[in-house]
Amino acid sequence: MDSTYFQRAVSAYAILLSSILVMPAMASDSKCSADKPRSTWSGKLTLASDYVFRGESETADGDIPAVQGAVTWTHCNQWYAGLFVSTNKFKSSPDVDTVVAPYVGKSGELGFAGLDYNVFVFHYAYPNARELDYTELWMYVGKSFEQWRVSAEITPTLNDWFGVNGWSGVNYALHPSYQVDDSLSVSGSYGYQALDGDGAEGWAHWNLGL
Repeated sequence: MDSTYFQRAVSAYAILLSSILVMPAMASDSKCSADKPRSTWSGKLTLASDYVFRGESETADGDIPAVQGAVTWTHCNQWYAGLFVSTNKFKSSPDVDTVVAPYVGKSGELGFAGLDYNVFVFHYAYPNARELDYTELWMYVGKSFEQWRVSAEITPTLNDWFGVNGWSGVNYALHPSYQVDDSLSVSGSYGYQALDGDGAEGWAHWNLGL
């Protein structure tokens, strides 16, 4: 991956990790009880110079700004559903200007070794180029060690990757993070996007940020 990706402030991946994948860490505080609401809403809005997803720019290397939003409904039993929306631009597909991504999932604790999980279905929809639509199943298992947290990810596609006939993919990644204090944390990831199909090639990707 080009080192310039490291310098970009925010990626779609960062939004997903902060607005969706944070839920397992909140598991112990979100059980159903009489003194707590049965469901809550949360949201996030971000303006960034680029939209980088698994090491690849989704805004033609910052040709347009990334305006991104996510809203999530969470039930006290840790089922959740939401919607992610972002500006989008591919040099190879000039009709694409937006990605709209509904998701639904479940987080919780595995009950042994202090492990937690987060599993959700995430659908990428491109309103002006519906032939590119596809769906992934994101699966995470994580564990916290005082100020450290490590999550392992396996994310397969559920249909043709980016609508390419016969292509399928699986993303494998590790996501470590370190909580410096109440207001500062360092996080990163290293992964490999495997692709299978006629002419398909996978690639490694990484990110690091505060």
